[in-house]
Amino acid sequence: MRHPHKQRRIPRIILKLYYTEALIMAKLLLTIFVLLYSGAVMAATGLVQTVSGDVKAAIGSSTPVTVTQNSALENGMTVTTGNNGNVIMKFEDGQVIILNANTSFKISQYHFDQAKPEKSSMIFSLFKGAMRSISGLIGKHNAGAYRLQTPVATIGIRGTDFMAVTGSLYVSVTQGVVSATNTAATTTFTAGQIGFIAGPAVAPAAMAASQLPASVASSFSQLSSVTIQGAAAGSTTSSGSATSSSTAGSTTAGSTTASTATGSAAAGGTAATGAAVGGMSTMAVAGTVAAVAGVAAIATNKSTTAATTTVTTP
Repeated sequence: MRHPHKQRRIPRIILKLYYTEALIMAKLLLTIFVLLYSGAVMAATGLVQTVSGDVKAAIGSSTPVTVTQNSALENGMTVTTGNNGNVIMKFEDGQVIILNANTSFKISQYHFDQAKPEKSSMIFSLFKGAMRSISGLIGKHNAGAYRLQTPVATIGIRGTDFMAVTGSLYVSVTQGVVSATNTAATTTFTAGQIGFIAGPAVAPAAMAASQLPASVASSFSQLSSVTIQGAAAGSTTSSGSATSSSTAGSTTAGSTTASTATGSAAAGGTAATGAAVGGMSTMAVAGTVAAVAGVAAIATNKSTTAATTTVTTP
């Protein structure tokens, strides 16, 4: 005859099942955490510093969304400006891109390693319109890692502030050196020079400012007059301010003017965009770590409860 209140412990196999289930859940959430964290770090490459007028962005075939100040920039994103649209984009390394109206520009590939800038790289694409590019830390430490692809040539740089206008392709160099390469040849342009590439099979050649079409001269004038806060093109100081000065690089109806930025790439661009990317990463880390901690707690509770639970039999 059994004792009316005899207790029987749960078999070890059931305890193992409880524990195994909890571990599987924890590992699954840890994997999700790694994916979220790496995605947050790799997706956001910079921020929109200023924007005016009609500016939209899309990745792949997704529906274009309106760009606003502090919008995140991501790999694979195409930014398009309308008739009255202008935008200044600043990347993690301090690289600055300015787009004029009626321009289509893509962040084809951007990777910045703050600890080793020389290991970083960027590939941009200019489909149409007018833009200005001011190098950041990547351009300073590894100029060969910068590429701007256009329908008629690929642009490379060495410590550069330059402008480009499509139709075919006009390039005005404010600072540093620009190389234009297509199937015909590679031609180098230095500060103060203007290059013209008529087509993908026509060798790039220098041209005089007086030969520029009025629309191209106007685009260069507009782009060169933009003042950049904290850009990396000029001498680096801790102030992060920018001033306008005369330079023989960009064209304004025969005369040449440009904005020389005096900010620090690391203090300006990296700090601003790093905060955004860091914020995204922190959110991913905090959220997922909390979830993993919760599962760990569940695992502990389950195993503890299972170990002490008894079944009372009559």
